[in-house]
Amino acid sequence: MPQIKEVAIVPSLPGDGPAASSVYDGIIYLSERNFMPLPDAWKAWIYLHEEGHCILETLNEDLCDAYAFYKYAEQGYPLTESIYAITRILDLDNPSHRRRFENHQKRVRFYDKFINNNQNITYL
Repeated sequence: MPQIKEVAIVPSLPGDGPAASSVYDGIIYLSERNFMPLPDAWKAWIYLHEEGHCILETLNEDLCDAYAFYKYAEQGYPLTESIYAITRILDLDNPSHRRRFENHQKRVRFYDKFINNNQNITYL
């Protein structure tokens, strides 16, 4: 069964991202410079996204976004903070990143409306 075998804190990562993973090796890399200073809720979402790559053994970003979101929401983190986290790492001028962001917003709305029973969604 796929698992996280190691979490390595490194000074920085190629592309200056906050985190990365070696999907088939089960290793998550966290950037000391770009991950550690982030708010805890953002770190949780980013970590869970990378965990999704390893656990699901996939390079599919959309699938890992969904994995991260549902694990994040189940752990009780603020839904709006997941939106801030995803906008921190995605370039919304990139069409595929924009699509991922829009899909994430839909997940947040759905979860908040139907799981949290919040009928007054005003933050999106």
